[in-house]
Amino acid sequence: MNRYQNIYGSRGLLTKVSRTSNGQTGILDVWDTTNNVIYDWKFGAKAYMSQRQFMKYGNLFPGNSITVFKYR
Repeated sequence: MNRYQNIYGSRGLLTKVSRTSNGQTGILDVWDTTNNVIYDWKFGAKAYMSQRQFMKYGNLFPGNSITVFKYR
């Protein structure tokens, strides 16, 4: 993704963005800063985002929606 944006221009997609607040740290897979969307990839038969992680991302990155991609 970073290579693509370097070649064709930035689309506002940032990878591995980290933010820490009040002792909580969140590292995003992809953050679409243009559309305010967090994309998180999960892998495996039991792939899911816990409510705790969902709330953490919501607190650390307010105003963003969260989309989870599940791969089995």
